[in-house]
Amino acid sequence: TAYEIPKRDWSSDVCSSDLAVARTFACALLGRLAYGVLPLCFLFTVRDATGSFAVAATCSATLGLATLVMPVQARLLDRLGQHRVLPIAAGCWSGLLLCAVALAQGQHPAGAWLGLSLLLGLCGPLLGPSMRAQWREIAPEGPPRRRAYALDSVGEESLHLVGPVVA
Repeated sequence: TAYEIPKRDWSSDVCSSDLAVARTFACALLGRLAYGVLPLCFLFTVRDATGSFAVAATCSATLGLATLVMPVQARLLDRLGQHRVLPIAAGCWSGLLLCAVALAQGQHPAGAWLGLSLLLGLCGPLLGPSMRAQWREIAPEGPPRRRAYALDSVGEESLHLVGPVVA
């Protein structure tokens, strides 16, 4: 009919319309790849460093349980803004990953690994929720925003599938 709204493929428009949006999304995906790679890499690194799978599993569980404080970080993101919280969280997390590399080079007690696991879980930057909050600002309301959220979800879930293979 003459009153029919023409269908438009918004999925390709979400990232291709603006290079800055595509770059932001790509960086967010790259940062989130670490969440898919870290569990296995950390488990095997701790096992190799300590010689104990039990210590490695305990450290992995500690890291996972420590992420339960992420709502506190989310609250900080809301109150202080992403530009203040994310660089600090990412810097701490990166520094702690470097500490893991240093710990893996020598013989250290299980307590050092457990402490590092706890701190890693506490400091993990909230890249996924932060990117989803950005879509609200980037994509117009309606089908474009829904497609942006869908693209983000598919991208993140794909990283969780690819992460163990990369590890």
